[in-house]
Amino acid sequence: MSLYLLLLMGAFMVLTTAQPPCDPQTQYEQDGQCCNMCGKGTSMTTFGTCEFPQCTECLDKEYQEGYTKERLCKRQPYCDPNLNFEVTIHHSKIAKTVCKCKEGFHCASADCKGCLRHKKCGPGQGAYPKGDHTHDTQCKECPEGTFSNETSWSSSCKTWTPCEEQFYTEEEGTPTSDRKCAAPSRQHIILAIVVILAVFVVAAVIMIFFCKGRMREKAKPCIELCRGNEHQPLPDTGMKTPEENDAEQSLLEMSSEGPVTVRGNPVREEDGKSEIVSRQESQPDTCPSF
Repeated sequence: MSLYLLLLMGAFMVLTTAQPPCDPQTQYEQDGQCCNMCGKGTSMTTFGTCEFPQCTECLDKEYQEGYTKERLCKRQPYCDPNLNFEVTIHHSKIAKTVCKCKEGFHCASADCKGCLRHKKCGPGQGAYPKGDHTHDTQCKECPEGTFSNETSWSSSCKTWTPCEEQFYTEEEGTPTSDRKCAAPSRQHIILAIVVILAVFVVAAVIMIFFCKGRMREKAKPCIELCRGNEHQPLPDTGMKTPEENDAEQSLLEMSSEGPVTVRGNPVREEDGKSEIVSRQESQPDTCPSF
C-alpha cells in the first residue's frame, strides 16, 4: 500500500514539473518555457528572445487589441461612405474601429455591412422610438392633446399650445395642427364709442338749432318794435333852436339901454370914469392855438 502511494506521488511530481506555470494573457509556451508576448498596439519581430521579445508599434489604420506574438497588426475596417457609413478617422491602435451609419440611417443587418435610411413618420404621427445606428424608426399615431404637422424620422408629437389668460380657444387642435388662441375682439368697444360720439354730436347740433330758434322767437318783438319806431316822427317838445337873428335882436336891445361889451355885458360906469371902457373886455377872446 505504501509503495502504491509513493508511485502516485512520483507521477504527480513529474506531471507538475512538465507543465510550466505560464500566464495565458501575457505569455506563451515555447520549448517548455514561458515566453513573453508583445503588448497592445504592437506586433512581434523576429529579433527578440523568449524572455525579452522585440515589439514594434502598429502602423496607421492598424490595431492590436491585446497581447500577441503575431508578426503583423490587424487592419482597421474600411467604412465605405457609399454604403451610408460615416467617414471615420482611425485614432486608436489598440481597438477596432466600429463603422457607424450616417445620421438618419441604421444597419441593414446584424454584422452591419451597409446602412439603410430610417422610415419617416407623416403628419399626425410621431417617432416612438426614434431610429438610431442599429434600429429603424417606429411611427405611432399622436395621442389626444398632441400633434405633428411634418414628415420626419426623428420628430415626436408636440403638445397643443395652452391658451393664456385673457385669450380664448379660437380653433381646437387636431392630430395634425396646433390649437389656435386669440385675444377677445375689441371691435364692439370701438363701435360703441363711435355710436356714443355720434349721438353726442347729433344732440349738440339739435341743441344749437333749438337754442337759436328760441332766441329768434324772443328777439322778434323787439325787432318789430324797433322797425316800427323808425317810421314814426319825433314828438314836438316845444323847444326851438336859437337863430342868428334872435341873437342880433337881443344885442340891439341891450345896446339901446347903454354901452355893452363885445360879449353883450353892460358896462358899469364909475363916477368920473364914464368914458373909460375896460380894456380887458373890449378885447375879443382869442382861442389858443394848438
